[in-house]
Amino acid sequence: RAPGLSVPITCGHPTVGTGTGADLVSPVRAEEELAVTILQRAWWRHIDRRLFRLLTHTIRAAEHCITYEIVRRVSPLEAELIKDPSMQYKVRFRFAGHEFPPFIVFKIFHHTGGQGSKYISGRRTISPASEAAVDACKLMGHRKYYDQMIWEELQYQTHKIIDEIDVATVKDYMQVRNVFKYFLTGFGNEKKTSFGKKD
Repeated sequence: RAPGLSVPITCGHPTVGTGTGADLVSPVRAEEELAVTILQRAWWRHIDRRLFRLLTHTIRAAEHCITYEIVRRVSPLEAELIKDPSMQYKVRFRFAGHEFPPFIVFKIFHHTGGQGSKYISGRRTISPASEAAVDACKLMGHRKYYDQMIWEELQYQTHKIIDEIDVATVKDYMQVRNVFKYFLTGFGNEKKTSFGKKD
């Protein structure tokens, strides 16, 4: 939006003066200025919505043609994963954030050969005592890797059941499902290994 943009109103109504020299705006002029403000806000909301709709259509179209280039700019390490020609994948881009303009997040889905698509999650795929965990530590860096481990431990202390391994009853399953939904819908996007955020 252009800062300070306003529509000038010329009004033939005189302002009413007081004894101290301060000018007061007539009620008609005040109503006109209020109407202009309302119209300006409505117009900018309309423009923002149209722009967001256009951006959404653009990023959905990009899922079909320039996926690798976008993922490479958002998260270069994960772009190497989808560069593998043997991997059958689909990347879904979305916008996130509480302010405009939004930032790009994405999920990588693996085609499982007629059984639908499965979301690739490093947390579910890599067991802690494996070589993959050591490689993840090397790729992420010790600081980032330890921050992730501490964050997961804090979540475990808060929610108690945060992984499929912890599930013993239907109630446990519903709780872990709600925890996953909570973190995937905005709060924990930057913590997941298959999400990227543009810096």
